[in-house]
Amino acid sequence: MPKGWRDLRSFSRRRALIDDSEAAQPIRITPHLSTNINEIELFYWRCEGDEGPMEFIFFLLVNVGITIVFFTIRRKRLHPVEIFLYWCLSSLIFQNYSAIQTMNIKSSIVPDEWSPAFAHLLNRIMLYPVISLLFLNGYCAIKSRGTKVIYFLGWAAAATSVEWLSSIMGVFVHVWLKIGWSAAFWLFHNGALIGVMYMTRLALFRRRM
Repeated sequence: MPKGWRDLRSFSRRRALIDDSEAAQPIRITPHLSTNINEIELFYWRCEGDEGPMEFIFFLLVNVGITIVFFTIRRKRLHPVEIFLYWCLSSLIFQNYSAIQTMNIKSSIVPDEWSPAFAHLLNRIMLYPVISLLFLNGYCAIKSRGTKVIYFLGWAAAATSVEWLSSIMGVFVHVWLKIGWSAAFWLFHNGALIGVMYMTRLALFRRRM
């Protein structure tokens, strides 16, 4: 057999062995970030056939449950127009927050699989807006300024915890985002909703909170 053919067969065998060994290894994803931080490597340990709808089912149940909780409150302090307005506004703010992270600064990712992708979609359009409505509904019932401050900080901490739970579960995965940045976002988010509620009530209902 010519030497060239022997070399080709030898190379093919080595290539096959390498391919087989790589197939047994976990998928390793290294984001290329244009930042001044150290390179961070994100590992996904997934085996073929083990990917399932766990994330989607979990957050579907959470979304349905918290929505039922809100709509079963008999004496809501929010007008139906307000509910629609704040729902849309909260979803819009979080959508932009998510898009900036995943598309611009690359600080977070949503895995390219249907289960986490649909779970993240549910959270954007239902979970976080309903959490915001529960926050505003309770905020309207508080009279003391000191209690309002504590309530405001507590709900920002709760929303931050929910966001990081979705990261831990592989839905909205924070690659290098710090928890303090998430907390700062929710402080801004809740403060913006309070400001919009204040202006809405003055403009439409001629009443103060």
